[in-house]
Amino acid sequence: MGCLFVIVLGFASTILIHYAGYALWVMILLAVLWLTALGVSAVFGHRGFGGGGNTDMMIVLAGSATAVALVLPHYQNARNERNATINISQQCGGTAATLYRSLGEKKALAQAAEVAGVDRYASMDSIECIAGIDTSRVLPVLVAETKDADRLLRERAVAILRKTKDPAALPTLVEALKDEDLIVRSNAANAIAEIGDGGTVPVLITVLQSGDKRGRGEAAIVLGKLGDPRAVPALITALEDHDPEVRWGAASAFAYGKLKDAQAVPALTKALRDPEVLVRVNAAAALGEIGDSSAAGALQNARKDREEAVRAKAREALQKIQGRAAPTK
Repeated sequence: MGCLFVIVLGFASTILIHYAGYALWVMILLAVLWLTALGVSAVFGHRGFGGGGNTDMMIVLAGSATAVALVLPHYQNARNERNATINISQQCGGTAATLYRSLGEKKALAQAAEVAGVDRYASMDSIECIAGIDTSRVLPVLVAETKDADRLLRERAVAILRKTKDPAALPTLVEALKDEDLIVRSNAANAIAEIGDGGTVPVLITVLQSGDKRGRGEAAIVLGKLGDPRAVPALITALEDHDPEVRWGAASAFAYGKLKDAQAVPALTKALRDPEVLVRVNAAAALGEIGDSSAAGALQNARKDREEAVRAKAREALQKIQGRAAPTK
């Protein structure tokens, strides 16, 4: 009897859960069925396979315990999922809740958006709202969208990743530095800097030193914002790179980042004669931030630059250097 109960109830439980899920009423019904079987086996159990009534009851009890162990975690997960969906619905709306459920089923964004009755562009508003509550649910989708052929979707995906400040997004953001779209690269650079994980420094240095046409200037700027001294030698070298965007990024790193290293003064002084005006502007700004008096002569010459922007930055830098050199009373 006990074995028969376990086989029948095990099969019935599987079928019921398959078609009705882990709803509370399903759990109550299954509990009633198993408890009934336990009671029947305890009262009417008979000898079988060399056992007695208690043997039947123990078989059903073991089957019940196994069923609970198998079902309870799934029920708890389903309950958590329902509560999370209700929370998403309250904070982000019904469309977001539908997307949330669909993404939980590992659907791609296009499929999830179709279920929710919106296109991928409109769905990104809901994705952004969900990301503020449960980043892990939308992170795989956002990672996939950063590689989409559609520029607008890539821009939006990286912008949302920036808002999440999730370190798990860093590998994707570093890769996005090489995107052909300037807005994508800029958002990726700012996101990496805002997350502030020093573990990305070696990767960013590799990007800076690579032969890739895109992303190297952004990598230089991020390295400046992170302020890790390990980046100084690579940034100094980048000040003489053949790519003007890389030279501009390296000068920006010293001018507007956290690296105020005097080792860069000779290279920045040389950069005051760069053919690109923005490189010269940033080089002058960087020398003013570093405040090394050895750059004063080069900055005096830069005050005669043909571009007013360079002359203005040179004057400003000299004032900063002189201000630091002035004795305090």
